[in-house]
Amino acid sequence: MEVGHAYPEPRQHGQYSWPAAPCLFRPIGGPAQSGVIRHGELSPVLASSHSLPTSARQFDAIARSWDAEHGPVSARAFEFSERIEYLRALCREYGKPRVLDLGCGTGRTLAHLASGIAAGIGVDISPVMISCARRSAARAPLHFQIGDATDFCRNCRERFELILLLGVIEHMWDQGATLAATRCALAANGRVVIISPHPWNPAFRIKQLIDDGCDAPPSHQLSPSQLRALALHHGFDLCALRAVPYAPWPQWNAWFNAWLGRHGSKSAGAAVCNPLRGVLRGGFAAELCRSGVG
Repeated sequence: MEVGHAYPEPRQHGQYSWPAAPCLFRPIGGPAQSGVIRHGELSPVLASSHSLPTSARQFDAIARSWDAEHGPVSARAFEFSERIEYLRALCREYGKPRVLDLGCGTGRTLAHLASGIAAGIGVDISPVMISCARRSAARAPLHFQIGDATDFCRNCRERFELILLLGVIEHMWDQGATLAATRCALAANGRVVIISPHPWNPAFRIKQLIDDGCDAPPSHQLSPSQLRALALHHGFDLCALRAVPYAPWPQWNAWFNAWLGRHGSKSAGAAVCNPLRGVLRGGFAAELCRSGVG
């Protein structure tokens, strides 16, 4: 796959064979459990000998500067802080939930949630990201593992009250396969939380024109309406939707946050599933629950 061509042509299933790789999950305070990630079970689009290694290399290349650009003391500190505040509130609804962070990056989200959760597992395709996560959370009761998010969920024996896909679903080759796989790891009353840029946000549209579709890593944002339709197809209801700050360029944050303060804009309540929610603030947080449960 070349940078700028986000979606390679689908291949016939079985055209590529992948070796089995061990999957290790260590619950907090519990013994290690082993499973198997069977890469041969990847969907036809995911099972490309070029796409996954390229994606991992692209995230490896930005891993060491990730916290400086996206972390709690970066230009995106406001985004990070509001995101953590929102997720902590969700955790309190469950008491102390088990949390699975797919595409966990350097592990900062789980590290900031650690005191309010029973178990925290982070999975990322980038070895460098996972290395950074393990170092930064060395003293926290968390576990981080290199792996494909879709395969991990398909093969994980544990169940989680919260599964997080924060700035991740737009980078997945087969978004439907990833959503479907999360059902395998989701507790009966659990929620899948997706935070994503809103594709209708004017600033993101301008950025797409400037980049000319050459994102690295490549991405494809879903609107809330598209996500809801995809979720319904895979057995989920969209049970809550709220606006969250998500700027395409971090240097815009200071100006935009000041503008929001002057105009009194704040994240709206989570009850109304409005497809325009998040257009102004740049992103949205969607909560998915099993159909008929929410």
